[in-house]
Amino acid sequence: RAHTADHHHHKGIADRGQVGGKTGRFARDLQRAAQPSERGAERISPLAVPMLMANAAPALISMRHDLRGPSFGTVSACASGAHAIGTAVRLIAAGEMDACLAGGAESAICALPEGAFSRMEATSKLGVSRPFDRRRDGFVMGEGAGMLVIETAEGAALRGAPVLGRLLGYGATSAAHHVTAPEPTGRGARQAIELALADAGLGPADVDCVNAHGTSTPLNDRSETAALKAALGARARVSLLQKNHVGRKLISTGTPVFDDQGDLARVVVSERDITEIDALQRELEEQAAIKDRYRSQIL
Repeated sequence: RAHTADHHHHKGIADRGQVGGKTGRFARDLQRAAQPSERGAERISPLAVPMLMANAAPALISMRHDLRGPSFGTVSACASGAHAIGTAVRLIAAGEMDACLAGGAESAICALPEGAFSRMEATSKLGVSRPFDRRRDGFVMGEGAGMLVIETAEGAALRGAPVLGRLLGYGATSAAHHVTAPEPTGRGARQAIELALADAGLGPADVDCVNAHGTSTPLNDRSETAALKAALGARARVSLLQKNHVGRKLISTGTPVFDDQGDLARVVVSERDITEIDALQRELEEQAAIKDRYRSQIL
């Protein structure tokens, strides 16, 4: 279960209209930034369109490794990686393939995305990601990739592959609320969790680990907390967070991170790190207070 920037909670395979709309808007933004009409069309790469296509990455992987089954990109912002995994499970269950390489990859730390998120006031002014903390002030951008081989138990046994886990359930919903802001009550996320549990034949009491979306923004963390409490009750305890260690990886967010031993990766924050962060927070609060006093004197 994962959220997306436009809060589609696991749509599975994204519909064509949504894919086209997102790609088209980004292309127009890129065109305005580059201003090809002034610099000349010859300055535009002949590979610009293939590089912008949402299916470029899976297409390149299929060509590199001669993978001839279905190959496409799930385009749903931060839920894309989770959607890819869920879609792979569905395709294997339907008998359309025996194994699938699924996951997400993102490399968006450059001027355009950084500037856009800054204008939205979505990123942390301190450069610190603190999900579910009362002092949270936004997310920190990250980059990364994660891919899993999804296959049947029989297929894994035949090739002697180590099994990292079993995918028991998957749920997909949309909040249908706002292009960036989450629905305050978390209804879409709650329904996605409930659908995933029902698909797995499990209940809240069977949940041992919750890997939260946890963007460190005031709106998301409040909405996600409401969703987890509504769906899981007393089991609504977040036990795994990744963004406070590796940043918000956008499309690759929904892909779990494993260490060399096949365990879910965890990072320990030292006492010194926490002290330094608190000092930066106090400095920022003091600067804000000075600005407020200055404004009041002018008014």
